[in-house]
Amino acid sequence: MGHKSFIIAFLLIMFTYGVVHNLHLGTDVVVVNKNLNRLPYTINDFQGIDISLDENIVKILDTDVYLFRNYVSQGGAPITLYIGYYGTKKGGRSDHIPEGCYPGSGWSILAEGRTRIVIPGERWSRTVVLNTLEVKKDDATELVYHWYQSERDKVILSGLQQNMHRFMSRLMSNRDDGAFVRVSMNNHGDKARTRDDMERFIRELFPLIAEYWPQEEEIPQ
Repeated sequence: MGHKSFIIAFLLIMFTYGVVHNLHLGTDVVVVNKNLNRLPYTINDFQGIDISLDENIVKILDTDVYLFRNYVSQGGAPITLYIGYYGTKKGGRSDHIPEGCYPGSGWSILAEGRTRIVIPGERWSRTVVLNTLEVKKDDATELVYHWYQSERDKVILSGLQQNMHRFMSRLMSNRDDGAFVRVSMNNHGDKARTRDDMERFIRELFPLIAEYWPQEEEIPQ
């Protein structure tokens, strides 16, 4: 695309955005049903128990709804799940990312990567690509899967992708909500088993997040 064509396309996008924005003047998008706080405690053979978060951390995260639990299968080690959901009014995401938060909490990042996981089922079946980290602090080593989720079942991996998605969502539907999802587990010296257990849990978890996605509505200001 030439420079002139790019400018024309950009101006058309901005014009369309302005028209859509004006159509939504005088309205506000609010979360009317949190839903995610009702995510099942029993997921297949995993049983969940809530973990408390310090009030200062809750204020810093500033979510519309969050979920922080350990899920354990019989004979297995705990898998820790954190979901932080941000509605359109809060911009759909947090500024805190694992690549910054782990080192800030004294963890060293040993490896970063991405993993492809096949999600089974009829309604939400798909193949998703998720970010992975291996982190270490003192004698503890953890494997971490993390991603952003939007539009119930859309996975977004990076901040750049998220910014583009936010722009288009605002443009097309005046929506900009999203959730940060993190699944972590202590390695316990058997990385292959840890990975298998976590991916088995994620296969069951992913459709549930889509099913229990919060509901937003436009209301007059």
